[in-house]
Amino acid sequence: MTRTTSLFSVLLLSLLLAGCETSYRIPQPTNTANDAPKQVFVTRGDTLNTLAAQLDIATPWLARANNLPPPYIIHLGQELTIPTGAPPYDDQAQNQPRKILYPSDALANTELIAIMSPPPARRDFLLPVRGNVIETQQTDHRIWAVGRSAPVRAAKTGVVLFNQAQVGDFGRVVALYHEGGFMTVYGHLRASLVKPGDIVSRGQIIARAGQSGKADDPRLYFEALKDGVRLDQRGLFSP
Repeated sequence: MTRTTSLFSVLLLSLLLAGCETSYRIPQPTNTANDAPKQVFVTRGDTLNTLAAQLDIATPWLARANNLPPPYIIHLGQELTIPTGAPPYDDQAQNQPRKILYPSDALANTELIAIMSPPPARRDFLLPVRGNVIETQQTDHRIWAVGRSAPVRAAKTGVVLFNQAQVGDFGRVVALYHEGGFMTVYGHLRASLVKPGDIVSRGQIIARAGQSGKADDPRLYFEALKDGVRLDQRGLFSP
């Protein structure tokens, strides 16, 4: 074989190998809208509002996509669906406080940090305190006259959701979240014995009754809600 022929053969072989490399090159990934995550998992310290801000979508859209009624309670490890076509996050829209007519209204004005899913609980409610009912014309809440520092007990097993020293006319308020979307709220407290995130058992003492807020004497204000809607308390408590 002549030198010229050898050079030609080497050149031809090189071109063939280059063609094969080009034909079988692995394509590089490209970022498209279809690559965007469709879910997000709730981690410690998250609130629905902070997640919406991170995702740059309107908080109400994120809530509706996940069937979350106000006050937007989320759980650690919960998987949230990210809606498509949502308007961008608007910080000003988050600063429209709700008027506080009930202690539970304050929760809608608070960024509630993710809590553990509540443990199983009995369906019925325990009387949270022993005393005389002093307001009977309303059925969506109840007020008892009690002794100063009377023990206030959890009406159901659950997780402490909220503990604030001053909520409108209702003074110190504690709220518990329960299995099945139930929530109980306790107001006019002198002192609370729990903090957000604590697991509490039915009948556990969670606070001491008092006359914080606008109260002329020691009392307990109580609400029970289901999916954000206040319950009629007639027949609510177990005998």
